Amino acid sequence: MSLVTQSENDFISQFIAAFAAQTGIMPVLDIADPLEGIADATAANCMYLQYQAQQTTFFARLQTCTGPDVDSFCMQFNFPREGAQFASGQVTLSVPLPVVTQLVIPIGSIIQTTAGNIQYQLVADTGQSAYSPSLRAYVLAASGPTSITATVQALVAGSASNVQIGQLVAFGSSSYGFTSVTNLSPIVNGADQESDAAYKARFEEYIQSLSKATYLAILVACQTTFPDFTYTILNNTNPEGQLVPGWFTVIANNPGETVSSPQLALLTTAVQAVRAFTVQANVIAAVPVLPNINLNIAVLPNTVLSTVQVAVQTAIIGYVNSLPVGAKLYISNLIDVAINTSSLITSVELSSVTIGGHPLDFTPPTFDSVVQANVNTVLIGFYGG
Repeated sequence: MSLVTQSENDFISQFIAAFAAQTGIMPVLDIADPLEGIADATAANCMYLQYQAQQTTFFARLQTCTGPDVDSFCMQFNFPREGAQFASGQVTLSVPLPVVTQLVIPIGSIIQTTAGNIQYQLVADTGQSAYSPSLRAYVLAASGPTSITATVQALVAGSASNVQIGQLVAFGSSSYGFTSVTNLSPIVNGADQESDAAYKARFEEYIQSLSKATYLAILVACQTTFPDFTYTILNNTNPEGQLVPGWFTVIANNPGETVSSPQLALLTTAVQAVRAFTVQANVIAAVPVLPNINLNIAVLPNTVLSTVQVAVQTAIIGYVNSLPVGAKLYISNLIDVAINTSSLITSVELSSVTIGGHPLDFTPPTFDSVVQANVNTVLIGFYGG
């Protein structure tokens, strides 16, 4: 919300109203009246405190910060302002005729506009054939061409140093034998320091991007949509389980249930909102696999069999449905879950424990399968122990 501010006259009027309310006397303030001085001083203090409150609000909010305060705010996030950029480009140095001895013009030589108000200097550039790293200079060979190309950079950063074709035509220092210089192309890559508005806009994009396209961003988007589901995120994998760079697949699992088409559509929308640009994403439902699980338990005498039976069945269903997509179901874990369900259970008959009719650990058949269980697939029996 915006700050509600008042003028100095508003504070004086409130002072008078408060005085009248407390004393029952409505004062008439004249020049040199002591009460007028008190009212003015009180109003001045209120104006100062109001100004302090305004400044504090401005400093604390990026939206209202200006200048160095914008930098201070953004640097808390290690996000610096883009500084001014030096314009740089190429100039052509020439002589009218081939020279008898080579001409050498060193790095740092000044090239400028006619009036000298914009100046550039020669800078090292190993990409230029005329540049000699050993001499730290540009060289025009004897009896060779009559011109060379050199790279220059503005002495002052910012767009004010940008020049159009043919503006750099004078030497600001010794010409070292060259008779002319010019820039045959515009040099317009100088840029001013990033403005407050541009800096704020870029910071906003930066902050927003932190939550996008990361593993946690994708996971949070899914969990926010359906908190009770479990999710497996496969990097560089398409919905068929094939390795495809730039593609990720989210496998959604509703423990003990099947993910419906409407639920899948909502999750797809959530994931699309956080995926990176050009990165392909799919949300697919985990494929439930429900093998029959059988085991027999022994209990203490006088135990109510049905109560323990239901407790073990519930515990095993809970454990199986907690498994992530693709996880193997181990027989040993089923035994541990059963034996730890109640102190009334004395043992589990090892030979009775089967998954899908076999006394073996069970591996989901596909990468997107998940082992699930319910009261129809988990059968608990008893033996003498």
